[in-house]
Amino acid sequence: MSETTPSTPGADAEARVRVDRCVCKDISFAELLEMAQVLGPDIDLIALSTGAGIDCGTCRPWLERALAEGRDHFEIGPGDVADWETLAAHFARPD
Repeated sequence: MSETTPSTPGADAEARVRVDRCVCKDISFAELLEMAQVLGPDIDLIALSTGAGIDCGTCRPWLERALAEGRDHFEIGPGDVADWETLAAHFARPD
């Protein structure tokens, strides 16, 4: 899993992307956290129950972290992770 680091000083706030769901299954981390309250924070059980994190796998490390930390989103920007451009393209929401 990619680790986040502090944002690059002066990075454009608009360049940040919100990682908050499994894009392939269109299910939010908030919904998955609610499910974890019933099923437990077992990533494999939640993935098998919902399909989240299985198709392309891009969200899986973030979903694992969301379950471990109880967070429903992460704000990621340039300099935070090595593969930011890939994440931005995957998680960007059309206006």
